[in-house]
Amino acid sequence: MTGATTLLAAVSADAAFSGGGATWWQTMGGLAAVFGLLMLSLKLLGKWNRRQGSAEASLVTVWPLGPRREIQVLRLGDEVHFIYRHENAMVLLKQQPLADFEAQRQAAGTVDGPQGLKRFFPNGLPFPSLTAKSAVPAPDLTSR
Repeated sequence: MTGATTLLAAVSADAAFSGGGATWWQTMGGLAAVFGLLMLSLKLLGKWNRRQGSAEASLVTVWPLGPRREIQVLRLGDEVHFIYRHENAMVLLKQQPLADFEAQRQAAGTVDGPQGLKRFFPNGLPFPSLTAKSAVPAPDLTSR
């Protein structure tokens, strides 16, 4: 008798799941379809973005200076920007027209001169000074 009730409970459970509920195969198929459409749309958007935006801006080169520090040379329209980038900040070092940059690059390729950063920054890198703006000490907040 207990075997019959167990069999009847198992049959009724299978009937409940097959009567209109979604199986895990359908769920996995739906997820695969959604991710497939997502990847397809991202690929199409990436192609459209490269076609539209590549004429306006590009990363020319990156000079690593150490861990999490680098100088990036960016071309934005008809200007070239030299940007010092480190952990949480970016500093504009130099800005020059694209024609001057290309002429400087061509001259550096044919004539032996200073190499690397010295070619673009003959007087050194113009890092901002990190001194305090005022010489007034902070007030003592611990005593009353």
